[in-house]
Amino acid sequence: MPTTQQIGGAMDPALDAVSIARLHGEACWDCGAVTTTLYPDGAVTTAAGQEWEIRKCIAHRTLTEQPERGQACVHCGIILDNSRAIDLGARTSSRGGHLISWFPRACPPHGALP
Repeated sequence: MPTTQQIGGAMDPALDAVSIARLHGEACWDCGAVTTTLYPDGAVTTAAGQEWEIRKCIAHRTLTEQPERGQACVHCGIILDNSRAIDLGARTSSRGGHLISWFPRACPPHGALP
């Protein structure tokens, strides 16, 4: 589920050095990717009260259980059936310090997106 964090101050001092591209939603919050589709995934608030939308690439955005398991489109969330689902290929992500594999799928209209 998307989260709200605070930049600067008590919540996470490591966020003080976040790049401007990431704050402006022009790069993935986690990896800095700029050449891929970015999705909304929560928000951060500066110590001065300015809120910025977090955007992440498909490999880093927070997914519900159904898209993560390939039961729903990773782009729009529609429930998929096996006859129409488009396999987007195996992906790896880090979760809790462990590398995991997941197998996203998409509906036909979103099958060409990364």
